[in-house]
Amino acid sequence: MGGFQREHETIEQRKAFLYEDARLKHRLRLFQAFNLPSILAESDTDFQYLILIGDDLPAWARDRLDDLTAAADHIKILSYPPHPHRQISAQVILDHVDATHGHSIQFRLDDDDAVHRTFVERLKTDAAVGVIDYANKPRFALDYTRGYAVRPSVKGLQAEELVRNLWIPALAAVFKTSAKNTIMNFGHHKLDQHMPVIRDWDTPMFLRSFHDENDSASARELGRFKFAPLTAKQQHHFKTDFNVDVDLIRRLWTDA
Repeated sequence: MGGFQREHETIEQRKAFLYEDARLKHRLRLFQAFNLPSILAESDTDFQYLILIGDDLPAWARDRLDDLTAAADHIKILSYPPHPHRQISAQVILDHVDATHGHSIQFRLDDDDAVHRTFVERLKTDAAVGVIDYANKPRFALDYTRGYAVRPSVKGLQAEELVRNLWIPALAAVFKTSAKNTIMNFGHHKLDQHMPVIRDWDTPMFLRSFHDENDSASARELGRFKFAPLTAKQQHHFKTDFNVDVDLIRRLWTDA
């Protein structure tokens, strides 16, 4: 429970909202178009990617999720009964921290966002520097602030390049493996109030999608962006650097 701007009075009401067929199919389209291909294309696959779902997710949706992720050994789907969102997410992360290492690099990624194919590789390189620079700190963050706001449709993809601090995609935190806190214990927009933040804005590292199903205030931000159709050069860039295929987006949204 929790984790959404839209509130419901009962678990049954929340489940009816989350598991409505049209909504689930839309979320799976977004996952297939953005999140999954970017994770599958990571240049460094030596990391754990945990997907947390409800144990009562409709069987057809769970089967589809299993099919989409079957080829990736580093992706693990975990099902749990209803529980406060941040609490269960934090516990799942703690349960999977590898104590054979001195530090744990943690990031979260919404199902409709994507990261650059070198994101994990960059995290490891930059975290190694941060561990030295902030040796006296219990934690620090890595914030890659340049990316794109994108809007998918049957016509493909529109985008605007921008720089934003502390957006969820391409934001990570580094903790000592003995820590009892995780990235889920802190609001992403207030992360710099709780730890030092190392920022990089040279290379576009994320895609954050905006659509009518956005839960957060981002749905109200649609009018603020100067979305424009991707040029042929940008389409190549998105495929090469994010593994996001505009032709696939057209097909997924046309078949919806």
